[in-house]
Amino acid sequence: MIVSQYFIVARLMPAIICSAPLLLLYFAFLRASIGPFFDAFLKVQWLGDISTAAVLMFLLAMVGRTIGKDVFERRWFRSDETQMPTTEFMLYSNGDYSSDFKTRLRGKLNCDFGMHLPTAEQEAADEHAARKQIAEATALMRKKVKDGHLLLQHNIEYGFVRNLIGGSVVAVLVSVVNALIFRFVSPNSQALATSVVMGSAYLLLLLVSKPLIHSYGKRYARVLFQEYLSD
Repeated sequence: MIVSQYFIVARLMPAIICSAPLLLLYFAFLRASIGPFFDAFLKVQWLGDISTAAVLMFLLAMVGRTIGKDVFERRWFRSDETQMPTTEFMLYSNGDYSSDFKTRLRGKLNCDFGMHLPTAEQEAADEHAARKQIAEATALMRKKVKDGHLLLQHNIEYGFVRNLIGGSVVAVLVSVVNALIFRFVSPNSQALATSVVMGSAYLLLLLVSKPLIHSYGKRYARVLFQEYLSD
């Protein structure tokens, strides 16, 4: 696995942020009972110097990305990307960009890849087909631009937000479990208050997740168009 800037910022950092409830559960409740087991387990030679925290971060990074991409992103943008901002902006029925700008994009796509995207009339007659063709065109556009400086930065920002939202689902569930444990099983007023605050913060993030991910998705789309046309 290549440890890139994208992995560190967009995957690992959301996992670290969302691991707080799990760490609280471990250190305030589980450590006394299962701590010795982990201490002995981590001495096994094949694990080397991998720590429990490192394993936890890796698992959260994978789970957060899966939930963010396969649940939230798919729900709002569809798996075929026909609802992504990159597709929306290129539709003639969308008013974010002028017809002249869209004509320039279409002309460059035709020149670079021989793609003839639907006209305004064809789009009106079959918008679903037009969306699919535009989504296919933007995939080629991304491949050509690759990791342009600004595009990479916005891709990292979008990935960070999406994966943080995905990880927050796990964090909210663990915070609820923590609150129940620290209230009824192992009373701990400080841990209980911390769990409530954490759970509220992650829940708030989930409540604003749709406009948040749409906003970062639109920023990414605008930079993609700019860098593609300037290439």
